[in-house]
Amino acid sequence: MNLKNVLILNNNFNEIFFEAGGILYLFEQGFVPDAIISTSFSSITSAFLGKEPTIRGIRDILDFYKNLKKEDMLYKSFIEKILFKKFYSFHKIEKFLRKNLPESFGLLKIPTYIVCYDIKANEFRIFGQNPNDNIISAIKNTISFPPIYKNESYISANIFPLKLIEFALEIGANKIYYFLGNYDKLYEIISKDYKILLKENYKKFMQDIIDLSSRILLFEFKSPYKLFDFSKPNLLIEEGYKQTRKQYVSYKLFRFGRVKETLELLKRPDLDDDERIIKAHAIYLEGDIPQAYRQFSELYEKYPENEIVIVGYANSLIDIGDLQRAGQVLESYKNRTKNPYLFDSLSRYYFYKGEIDKSLENIKIAMNYAKNDPIAYNLALIHYAIIMASIGRFKDAYESFNRAIVNLKNFDNAYYLSFAYT
Repeated sequence: MNLKNVLILNNNFNEIFFEAGGILYLFEQGFVPDAIISTSFSSITSAFLGKEPTIRGIRDILDFYKNLKKEDMLYKSFIEKILFKKFYSFHKIEKFLRKNLPESFGLLKIPTYIVCYDIKANEFRIFGQNPNDNIISAIKNTISFPPIYKNESYISANIFPLKLIEFALEIGANKIYYFLGNYDKLYEIISKDYKILLKENYKKFMQDIIDLSSRILLFEFKSPYKLFDFSKPNLLIEEGYKQTRKQYVSYKLFRFGRVKETLELLKRPDLDDDERIIKAHAIYLEGDIPQAYRQFSELYEKYPENEIVIVGYANSLIDIGDLQRAGQVLESYKNRTKNPYLFDSLSRYYFYKGEIDKSLENIKIAMNYAKNDPIAYNLALIHYAIIMASIGRFKDAYESFNRAIVNLKNFDNAYYLSFAYT
């Protein structure tokens, strides 16, 4: 298969509210999934979305979640309280699912897969590969969540976040939109037997997705609420919508260089300060330096320790010709950070001062710190090429520009690609 967009859902308990709100935002931006892969409680979302993969489908899910109560998910009958003190029942929500979902995966409108781990066979089980697989059975198996739900054979694959990406690539995913639950909250509630495995797998996941960052948009949620708190579904859905919107706009600008699209998305009058910071950077990249300087000046006054603000403020100072103030801002912070963008800005500062040796020294530091940030690394390559050209080392300049262009094509980064070509 050649799939343009694959949606991966890996959230637990009330995180499915955040997730659904986030998916609604993506659909409003024209996102259409060609396949869905899920595990744990996200399997419920994926089944309904597979049945109706449209904005109407996600609104139906939202209507269902808004009425979902804790006792629907964490239910015990009187007998179960006596017989299964540690475990909860799936009976209550199962009735609703049987009433509203088709029996098998083959009856869904788009390829949908639910992943769990077979603890007896020590291997992953991917429901949906066989179109005759039963959807309810798949959901019941993947929400087997020690110590919450009892299952003798399967557990959720949420402690194996990388497996879902591996499977997405196997089925031909071009771009992956991954909604991932909060690692720390999951760590708090799972059985101790799985804590070490989760910790190791999550660390490996965060390292490995760096190499795939041109193809993966990772959406993570921050919430003050405990996972078992189902009392505020509307608030959590709204918060998921807002957090996804903010992350999506950030990706548009910083990863893909879509300056005009970013500014269009940020025309709203109700921007929070994080969005104002993104907008100030977009204005700067669009070339309106005076306006960017005014906005960064206000933001720096409010957030003098915010590294994204510091970089934007310093660059705007350099471009209006206030090198002295730019140097003060950057030098006062450089010993407290390993932010590659800050050292890239320091390199620009020294370049405009005519101190080429110091400019070269700082761009090399930026490249070293940018090993886990492909955009920062390629921006540093471009600036390194400019330095090389300025001292007559044209072969080195050409090679550095060429490397940046090849790399940035993988990201389809409109802004930095045009910058590199010029």
